[in-house]
Formats: sequence, structure tokens, C-alpha cells
Amino acid sequence: MPRARLFARHLFARDSPSRVTSHARTSQGKVVSGPVCTALGAKVIGLIALAGSAILLIGVGLGGASPLLPLTLAWPAFRAVQTITWPSANSVCVAWFDRSEHGGAWGVMSTASRCGIIAAT
Repeated sequence: MPRARLFARHLFARDSPSRVTSHARTSQGKVVSGPVCTALGAKVIGLIALAGSAILLIGVGLGGASPLLPLTLAWPAFRAVQTITWPSANSVCVAWFDRSEHGGAWGVMSTASRCGIIAAT
């Protein structure tokens, strides 16, 4: 079985510590990200998220012969960084689409964000 599939099975298992921690980081990010995005602005939050993701990805890449352990350890941080971008995405949605198109735009955006998870499992 390929390593990526084994990682996906471990990460998305019901009792996986990574999954539980990941959900905790997502919940924390949702509580904190709204006020932070309001205070700093959508562009700053987007840049912070992009830089944070890049730093985490480089760290995983430098993690040794097998990136599986560093990726498992960094996954909750990836989820936290991903979560803080939702208020920024909402700002983009409001700026780019008419009020009557917000539902469709969010539907496409939400579906697109889940395609990777579906492909990994």
C-alpha cells in the first residue's frame, strides 16, 4: 500500500490522536480567526496563512528520509493555518460576487476545499 494512503488511513481514523488534535485546532482557529481577521485585515491574514503554510511545508520536507512523522506532527498546525483563512475567504467572496451569488460561490469554494480529502481517502 502506498505511503500516502497509509498516512491518510492513520490521519482520518476515528481514534487517531492526529485527527482529534486536528479538530481541536480547527475549533480554536474558528473562534479566534474572526476577531483577528477584523483587527488585521483579510490581506494580512492571507499572507500570514500563506507564510505559515510555506514554513510548515518546508519543515516537513526537511524532516528526514520519511516525511510521514513530521507531516503527522505538523498536521494540526496546518489545520489551524487553514482555518484562519475562512474569514479572509468570506471577504473575497463579498468583494467578488453579487449578493445573489454568494451561496453558489461558497458552495464551489467549500466543495473544492474537500476534494483533496476525498482523494486522499
